[in-house]
Amino acid sequence: MANLKIGDSTLLTTDGVEVLFLPLKGHIDVYTSPKLKGKLIDYAGEGKFSIILDLKDVEFLDASPLGIMVGGLKRLKCHNGMLGIVGTHEKLLKIFQITGLIKVFPFWEIVDGVVTEGNASEGAFNSLLSSILQRAAVLKCVQKYANQD
Repeated sequence: MANLKIGDSTLLTTDGVEVLFLPLKGHIDVYTSPKLKGKLIDYAGEGKFSIILDLKDVEFLDASPLGIMVGGLKRLKCHNGMLGIVGTHEKLLKIFQITGLIKVFPFWEIVDGVVTEGNASEGAFNSLLSSILQRAAVLKCVQKYANQD
């Protein structure tokens, strides 16, 4: 059985907007997704309401964590927060496209240290990030995160 590893989180702040980045590695499935759910609940309990999952090292994702991600998004949204995704590769991105969740979560793409917002996520950006300034601040945080390596 494959495992999910949750790396050390990184908290970045820009222009008063605080974003927690959570790197995931391995397989996220029905057996390992409760671990992710627990982390999201813990961070929300600590007042961390804007979280971006880094999926670049995720090798496999089935349907069960998608429900947990949607639940996490709803929980964070109640506190004017959001759950976003960075670092998806083509195989994972296809899962979000097929399920329609590409329009629910904001996605950021990082190519050679350059960050862009995922085009299909426009509705998610508009509904989750309440202002242009907040959206710009989150983008700056993602850029800082991308350039840490």
